[in-house]
Amino acid sequence: MTTLFQFELEGTEAHLCIPMSVRLKLDCCRMKVTTLQWQQLSEEEKHLATSTPCQTADQRNAYRQLIGGIILDRTGEPAGELLPDPNPAWLNEHSIPKRVQDACRATDNELTLGQWTTLTPLQRFALIKLTRPGHETASKFLQALKEFDLLT
Repeated sequence: MTTLFQFELEGTEAHLCIPMSVRLKLDCCRMKVTTLQWQQLSEEEKHLATSTPCQTADQRNAYRQLIGGIILDRTGEPAGELLPDPNPAWLNEHSIPKRVQDACRATDNELTLGQWTTLTPLQRFALIKLTRPGHETASKFLQALKEFDLLT
């Protein structure tokens, strides 16, 4: 099952942006795919990236080989490498990252630990990604808070 959040629809319907569900898979596989690389994939290849499972170590290995091969074939350059993260913040239900808290406060909202624990790992991942420095995602962050029923 592929999840596409409402706040993503504008960029992903035209397949310009990488969906959060794919970005999570890429992070889990320690792969960096640029938006430009993503935009060069065919619709079928993008569907493969969104629908191929990536839960177990074997699936992550297969996903890495599949998507890495597609990126190389389509773009002539390999996908980038990400450093392993032994404790990804989106899996930590007991601690809200400071930049997520700060972003919530900037929208006059307060995210409680109780709310954070009710979110799925993909939702937590999305909030973390939407608060990365250097990205114009403030409006998307607010849309995500609304979609996840986190507005106070």
